Amino acid sequence: MTTVGVADPDGTIVDPDAVDPNGIPIYTRPTGFSFLLFAEFKKGPNNIPIGEAGTQGQEFPGPEAPDFQGLVDMPLGVPPAWAALRCDDGVPAGEENGGVPVATGFGDINSLKDLACRSAVLDVSGEACTVNGFGNFAFASPQTFKQFCAMIGHESEVPERRHESRMRAANTAGDTGDEGVAIIRVP
Repeated sequence: MTTVGVADPDGTIVDPDAVDPNGIPIYTRPTGFSFLLFAEFKKGPNNIPIGEAGTQGQEFPGPEAPDFQGLVDMPLGVPPAWAALRCDDGVPAGEENGGVPVATGFGDINSLKDLACRSAVLDVSGEACTVNGFGNFAFASPQTFKQFCAMIGHESEVPERRHESRMRAANTAGDTGDEGVAIIRVP
């Protein structure tokens, strides 16, 4: 993990408004939708590439967890829509999807698939979903090898209050790395 964060729809990275006592960045958004949630990763000490299975445009890895794994502590989207249309129920990426249900942990494969299938994978800094201070597409961290970005729209809207997202990635050998955490607060 190199960084986790929030960006405006145009890719401008948002600075956290605060940091909680555990050092977790807190991002206050005026609404619970119309922003990017992104996570960036570098290769681990074994230098094995970070995987992409189960992310937008990629095949699901069967009963295993997707390579990008994101947990949410409350359902995203407006029930019951989030329960009716889920990526693990066979809705292909790119078609209308419901929200994201709460994951009970990194072993909750179906919930992990729901956020992964909404996440674009970017391998080149110049094609990132985020932009730098000059307005050019770029990864947030110069150490990044792979960026995962999810546009949070109405179908996956963050409810009003505090929401915590935990994200990690697995390499192509199935080894997971450190997790990153972001708190999103909607007044």
